[in-house]
Formats: sequence, C-alpha cells, structure tokens
Amino acid sequence: MVEGEVPIAETAPVQFKQEQAPPDPKGLQKSSAAAASRKLNRQPIKNLKVRTASVNDGRVVLPKERLCDKYKVFGKLKQSASSHFLCIQNDNCGALFMVKKTNWTEVDILKSLKHSSIIQPREAFQEENTIYLSLDFHRVTLKEALTTPAPITASHIYSTINFLVENGIVHNRIDAAAIRICGKTGRIILCDFQMATRPRSQRFPAKDFESLGMVLLEMMSEPRPRQYDLELARSLQKKLYGVDRPECWSHCNELIEFLEALITYKDVERIRRREHPYLRITDAEGGSFEAHVALVPFSCFSLWYAQKDGHT
Repeated sequence: MVEGEVPIAETAPVQFKQEQAPPDPKGLQKSSAAAASRKLNRQPIKNLKVRTASVNDGRVVLPKERLCDKYKVFGKLKQSASSHFLCIQNDNCGALFMVKKTNWTEVDILKSLKHSSIIQPREAFQEENTIYLSLDFHRVTLKEALTTPAPITASHIYSTINFLVENGIVHNRIDAAAIRICGKTGRIILCDFQMATRPRSQRFPAKDFESLGMVLLEMMSEPRPRQYDLELARSLQKKLYGVDRPECWSHCNELIEFLEALITYKDVERIRRREHPYLRITDAEGGSFEAHVALVPFSCFSLWYAQKDGHT
C-alpha cells in the first residue's frame, strides 16, 4: 500500500450536504465569472462537464445530485509528487475514477489529445479558484512497477512523445511517477499534464526525449533505482551511465546508442528523423513501436538482454 493511501474497505462514503448559494441581488457573481472568463480567453470545454465541487478534510465532495445513488467517494491515493483522490466508484458499472486538483492547462491539453497511451479525462469541475479533474483509474505508476512484475515497453513511451511533438506539445514532467500502467492491457498511460506547454519557438525543445532517457536509466539501475538528471547522465556517459552490473548492458549496443541519441541530441527532429534500429514501426495506424529490446518484468531485470540477429 502506498503511503497515505486509505484502504477502500475501511473508508466510509462521504456524507453530502447541499449548500445554498448566498443571495446575489446585483448579479456580482455572474459578472465576476464573466470577467474571469474573458480574462482567461477560454474556449468552452467540449465533451467535458464542468460542475462545482467543495473539499472537506482532504476529501473531494461533489454536489449531492451528482453523487447521490450513483457514486461512492473513497479515501486519498498519494503517489510521489502526484496526488490523486481515490476516488469515485460508479454504482452502475463499478468503474473507478481518479479525481485530482489540477489547472486549466492540463484540462485543455488532455481534451485535445486522443491517444491510447495518454490518460483520458472524464469530467472537469471547479470550486472557486480550484479546478478538479476526473480521470480513468490506473492504479500503478511506472515508479512502483520498478519493483513489481509488469511488462512495459519503452517504445510506447517513445511513440507517445512523438505524438505530443506532432501536436506541438511538450509534457515537461515525464518521469517514472507520471507514467501509469493500464491494469487490463499492461500498456503505459502518460499522465500529469499540469506543466505541459505549446512552444512557439522555431526550435522545438527536446526535454521530453531527454526525460525518457532518464526514465530508461532509472529502470536500468534496478534493483536500486538511481535518480538521474541530464548533467549527471552526460558526465557518466563513458562509464555506461554508472548503472549497477554494467556487464549486463555492455553488449546492448543498440540500446546504448538509443540512449546517447536521447541524451546527446538537442534537436527533436534529429532524434525523430533517425531510423534507429532500437525501434521499428509495427502499427502505422496506432503509431505504436516495437522495441528490439523487450522490457521483461522488472523483478527479473537482470535478465533483460537485447534481441539481435535473431538471438536473445
């Protein structure tokens, strides 16, 4: 159990009280909301319902008519720097959703992206200056999976970053905690778009590809995951990045070359343009990639070897 997590079985549903808004004879609230909307120059949220919410003792409490006889609210799920509320269960279908505090940047970015490896929003709602977002529930993060058997392919992360580049978006916060795992398919799901931006500069930042390199290095340093930054990675580049048991990786030439491309190249188009043998397109429609190096369950990470020339 993650630190700070409230067990579902031990958490009683939240009791809701319907509060009436104070009288507003001069229509100040309406004019204030209109002014704020004009200030943000915000487009209406399509396919997302915006509702009010309130917070009580760290619990998300939605309007009574929204939850009554339909949803149950449980405790809070705390995972690293990313805090999600665990959350809401639909009584009709039993589906779980995560609700988190966020900003309009993440809401706007997510509603514009449709990709199997990007988390999908359900509802956005607001209470005063706080925005909440309801998301599909994916319990495990990649950071937790470093010590949990779970088949993950780095190629899915790469293809997702490619998709963001094609849509002019930089995630800016890709790490092992921002990547979740779909419990049904094992596919990676990229989350936490609060810091995402749409760069207007002529040279597109390579930060997300560099961050992917840091994630791969952290995975390679299993069973004692090491925190990397770009400066440290570059300084250790000639020493196989300082990973434990370097003898397990010294023969993985394609992987090492791929890491060098992610960490060394500062030009996004140079990274994307190069048809590196580590990746090959297998599904043009879905934009997915298949890696020549398979990421086996992380608990057996020492058995991760490159598949080269038909040999494992």
